[in-house]
Amino acid sequence: MADVRIIRAILKSAESNKPVTIEPVQIARRPEPEQEIFKQAVSPPKLVRAAAPGRD
Repeated sequence: MADVRIIRAILKSAESNKPVTIEPVQIARRPEPEQEIFKQAVSPPKLVRAAAPGRD
């Protein structure tokens, strides 16, 4: 939403030909390394009765 506020301020400034003040953007907290999720690898799918790829 910060970009939308900035674009609106630019448009308003262009219309009024005056500088427009905007509130500072609050930076959201980033995920911590402790929040990392580890999952096991996925096993390959079972094969279907189909011909192998390639030329005949």
